[in-house]
Amino acid sequence: VLIICYTESLDYYSQYRVPKLGVDRLVDHLYSPPDHDLPEGLSREDIRFHAASHYALERTNHRFTPRGEYKPNPDILRSILRDLGVAPDQAVYIGDNPHKDVWMAQQAGVLDIYAAYGAVQDSEAYALLRKVSHWPDQDVAEEKRRMEDGSISPSLTLNRFDELLDYICFTAFGRTNHGGG
Repeated sequence: VLIICYTESLDYYSQYRVPKLGVDRLVDHLYSPPDHDLPEGLSREDIRFHAASHYALERTNHRFTPRGEYKPNPDILRSILRDLGVAPDQAVYIGDNPHKDVWMAQQAGVLDIYAAYGAVQDSEAYALLRKVSHWPDQDVAEEKRRMEDGSISPSLTLNRFDELLDYICFTAFGRTNHGGG
């Protein structure tokens, strides 16, 4: 099974978290936005707490999404699938945000699964994240509207990750074309 992660966390944070969480040997491909531009005269090594080797991924292939493009843009999800030669009907998208994950997967024609066990949208911390994030005000308002009006209905909901096997029978991945890596 091909495992792909797509996050809005920038390169620096993504490359730190994958090894820290112990998933480098589980995730085949990680997609994230590239890092912020650094001020002139400042390098990545200047701002890192650990040696560069600490951020190196052993197995996971890290690729970048277009700068300035974020969830819930279904075109990004479609481009990730195309990049890897995966047809939408071969993919399952699991996410903990109805607006950013479930809606996006539905718009891209991918089976969406809501990870209710990871939802934090009603927490104080998430409210603070909305205030300090890169998300434009209109995106925050749209997410809030969709959350309040109930217009997003997930195809499947998981209360624990292991419930996934109750719904999905995974088979070995076979490419649909030779365009991906």
